[in-house]
Amino acid sequence: MKQLIKKDPLTGEEFVAKRSNQRFATTDNKIRYHNIKNAEINKERAFFDKPCKKGELVLRTLYNPKSDNIFHKEFLQGMGLRLDAYNHVEKINNERIICYYGYALRKVPDSDNYQIIKL
Repeated sequence: MKQLIKKDPLTGEEFVAKRSNQRFATTDNKIRYHNIKNAEINKERAFFDKPCKKGELVLRTLYNPKSDNIFHKEFLQGMGLRLDAYNHVEKINNERIICYYGYALRKVPDSDNYQIIKL
């Protein structure tokens, strides 16, 4: 049986692969490689993800299922919510509503108030 020699993408060391689809010399190298790649991606996205996550946390904290969940714009901004940083838009009842993960923020017509909706 012929030995399959491969090069580990993390360390650059050559190793004898036990399987044809094996890419890394050890499991630890595989974990470290993917953790490094994901850390780079998270660092690139942090400028946007951080305010979205903060907004979701604010809405989660304020949301009460037994309330109408209407708050003034300045109060929400004072809590740390950014109205310009959301992660998607939903169309609910022919209205485009900005969303922060599992919560949506609907502008109340003719006012500076917003309603929090749990999706």
